[in-house]
Amino acid sequence: MKIRKNTDGSPLQLQVYTDADWAGEAKDRKSINAALTYLNGMLISWTCNKQVAVALSTMESEFVSAARGFQDALACLHMIEELKQSIENLVK
Repeated sequence: MKIRKNTDGSPLQLQVYTDADWAGEAKDRKSINAALTYLNGMLISWTCNKQVAVALSTMESEFVSAARGFQDALACLHMIEELKQSIENLVK
């Protein structure tokens, strides 16, 4: 896999999507969360796991999932900085 600069000189685009399934595990009522990380539209990282604690609400399980996605984004940002590339921060 090669990560290249955009040919038009524009910065790289990093996008992270997260979701959680509140109390999705029937046995222990723990939530399942997922995070997808894209760099210039190419999937570079994904994770899906059971949350460690039982979430008391949908909002709480979504926050835990978003925090996991943010950790992935920070790791990618550090990698991109080491490669001396510029990045466009997308907050939606």
